[in-house]
Amino acid sequence: MACEPETVLESLNGAFVDSDSAAAAVGVQGTEASLLVLVPPPSETPERKPTLTKAGNPSLKKMTKSEAAHLYAQVVCGHMAATLREAFAAVPSLRSARIVAVRPTPPNAYGDVEPEVIAAARCDRDSLVGVRWATIDATQVVEDCCTEVILIRKGMTRALQPVSAKDQPELLAVLDVVTIQR
Repeated sequence: MACEPETVLESLNGAFVDSDSAAAAVGVQGTEASLLVLVPPPSETPERKPTLTKAGNPSLKKMTKSEAAHLYAQVVCGHMAATLREAFAAVPSLRSARIVAVRPTPPNAYGDVEPEVIAAARCDRDSLVGVRWATIDATQVVEDCCTEVILIRKGMTRALQPVSAKDQPELLAVLDVVTIQR
């Protein structure tokens, strides 16, 4: 309850062990935690969605680029929201959390995969009170409940783009501690 950094980090990382999202607590300052969540690359989201033919038979239709971009944003924000909820549940004295979502880059010519930031935000515990979790989508949760949100969307599809960490020392520090295994 005193938000002692070592205890908070141990509690959070213990809670994240059995989580569906690969997450880690990487720092604690006062009553605010710094969290990291690894999200899948867009290539791991489905290309098709279930539909019905005119005759009423089940079918799988290829998603449009806009639908695929929306689904991927939901995946990223869903991992972020789930990690935030788990952190606040595991440590009742946390008042806020900063969260950075990273994903693996495609392999370079040497086969190396690097982490890249795809989203980041800050969330106060109180902002999640009253959220209608069963009916709201994850992107709206992040956009409405978090502050300092970094979600870069481009083009007609509004596809998420990697965040350039060059001018943001906090994000560079996060990337320095992340290693992605091939």
